[in-house]
Formats: sequence, structure tokens, C-alpha cells
Amino acid sequence: MEYSLLELSFYCKAVYVDSLSDAFMNFGALSVSIEDADANSLSESPIFLEPGFSTDHFHWNRNKVNVLIKKEEKFIGILDSVLNYLGMSDKDIDCVSVVDVEELDWVSLVQSKFSPIFITKRICIISSTYQNDISNTSSTNNPSNNIHYIEINPGLAFGTGNHPTTSLCISWLDDNLREGDSLLDYGCGSGILAITSLKLGAGRVVAVDIDDQAISCTKHNAIINNVDLTVCSPENMPLNTYGIVIANILSKPLQLISSSLSSMVQRNGYLVLSGILSNQVEEVILAYSPNITLQVWKELDGWVCLYGKNFME
Repeated sequence: MEYSLLELSFYCKAVYVDSLSDAFMNFGALSVSIEDADANSLSESPIFLEPGFSTDHFHWNRNKVNVLIKKEEKFIGILDSVLNYLGMSDKDIDCVSVVDVEELDWVSLVQSKFSPIFITKRICIISSTYQNDISNTSSTNNPSNNIHYIEINPGLAFGTGNHPTTSLCISWLDDNLREGDSLLDYGCGSGILAITSLKLGAGRVVAVDIDDQAISCTKHNAIINNVDLTVCSPENMPLNTYGIVIANILSKPLQLISSSLSSMVQRNGYLVLSGILSNQVEEVILAYSPNITLQVWKELDGWVCLYGKNFME
């Protein structure tokens, strides 16, 4: 096992994050990543960039900065150079740690992780990186060969079929989507839910995301699956209602946009939500209760899929 990279990690306040990140890149770092130093604690402060919310503050109160450098570089030298360049001292950062990072063939690793995944008996997700013949897989799993294959190039967007929340949403669609249903996939990621719905016979489908990379990824995946759907950002979203509105994001943003999501569901249409942990179910149901009564459809590995029908005019 060969280690040729080092990861330098430290904690700092929000005021220093941008200047430190830029300086490390200028002094030869391969990458810089930032995460909430208080994640999974009572001090955690989630940041969601949903439409209508301020984008002035992108960092947490206390940030963990991870810097990847080549092993032959002197990490103390780079650190000292950065601090001197910014007029800072080692008192402005805490808990410096350095660990070896194994150099991997990431392409081969990614390809090995995304073999065909049967979500249901008739829905199989295939990564565009998978190069083996799938004919044996299809005949083994479904003798009638009545299988919808969804080819996904995940790129930098969420949604490959591996995560329980994606699996739950696809299973709900397989059980409940009717021929010709209109559908809004809010927070589309890779577009996997929107594309699956079209394969299952949906009519008008719109996929929406706040991330430009997700929009590009969804458009690409729609092309390779030979399906026609509208892909856009929330501000460019058509002003329509839908027979199914599905959102697989996270609990907090789902609560923040509860009114707008509910308003997009047609009378007698369905709202389907996932990205919710089992201990977050009650607060999400409460957030939607003025508009739509939600209930648990299924739970998988601690993640829950909620659904409800819109009976309001």
C-alpha cells in the first residue's frame, strides 16, 4: 500500500476560511475542503442554500479545514508560508493534524462500486461506468425480462440508487405512479427519480435543483436514457401543479419549503418526501400539517419515506 499524499487538518473561525483556502491553493495544495467542526453535536448549524434564503454566509462558526498536499512537500513549510502571507499566527488555528492518504485509482474504485442495482423486480439502475454485459443479470433476476434499465452517470450529483432514500423513492414510484401522471422532482440531483418516472410511464416531468452541476448531470442522464424532461433551477420552474411532487433532500430544507412544495401538488395528487431520518419524522409531518397530512410509507436503514394526498381545493 503506497502513501504519497498528506492531509493537513485544522480548525478555524469563519472569518479566516476563504483567505486560508485561497492561500493554501496558491502555495501548492492539491485541494482544500471545509466542513462543520461541530457536525453531529448540539452546536451543529446546518446551512441550506434554498431559494429565498440569504447567501451572505456560507461558513460555520467553527470550521474544519482539510488540506491535501503531496507527501514530498514540507507541510510545516506550507503552513508557515500561508500564515505569514496572511499575517496570521498558529494561535489563529487549532488542532493541526497530519495523516497519510492512500493514493487510489479512483476511476476503477468508482466503477467497482456501481454494479447494476435492482431497486425493485422491474427497475435496475446501471452506472454509465459499468462495462459488463447485463443480459445475464436481467435473465437471472427477471425471466420475463420486463425490466426498466436506468443508466446513471452520477458525476458530482446525488443519486445512484445506492442510498436508502433513493431506493425508497423509486420503490414508491414503482408501486404508485400511474400512466400519464405529471411529476415534479424537486432536488433532482442526478435526475434518477425523474428519469425513472418517465420509464414507468409518467407524462409531463420537471426536474429542479439549486445546483448547476446537478442540472447539467440530469440533462446528460436524460439524453443517455433517451427521455424528454424539463430541467431547470427553482427560479425558472414552470408555474404548474403536478400529480406527484417528490423531494428527496434533507429534513430541514424540506420543512423550510413546506408551503411552496405543498402548493405544487394537484388536488388528489401525492406529495412524497425522503431524506428524513426516523427521529425527524414528527417535525416534518408537523411542518406540512396545515396543507397535507403525511404518513410514513416505509423505513429503510433508519431513513424514512413520507407521503400524503392533497385533498384541498
